[in-house]
Amino acid sequence: MTSTPTPEYRQVEAPFIRQLQAQGWDYLKGDVDVPYLTERDSFRQVLLTERLRAALRPERLLDIVHNFTLFDSSGGRLKKIVPRYQQYRRPSRGPVEKPTESCFSTKCPTG
Repeated sequence: MTSTPTPEYRQVEAPFIRQLQAQGWDYLKGDVDVPYLTERDSFRQVLLTERLRAALRPERLLDIVHNFTLFDSSGGRLKKIVPRYQQYRRPSRGPVEKPTESCFSTKCPTG
């Protein structure tokens, strides 16, 4: 089924989809009549179980804990800082420079 995009799609949904793609998220273009295009059995299936299972693989979680978790003790309280999915996924594809102590001050070098 091909339909004309609504103003809501053009002005809200499409820009948001592009923003998520730029951050490394996958976008599965589907059709309102064909659920299997978006890896679903039906549109009642909200959770993409296989994708969630892949994101939570034990080796991936251990990699996040070991290589991408920072601890910040500024302010007299220890805080654990973990990445969002897209922050982990993109850097894990290549060499990563670990942040220095200066990242916990007012400005962190960009790179």
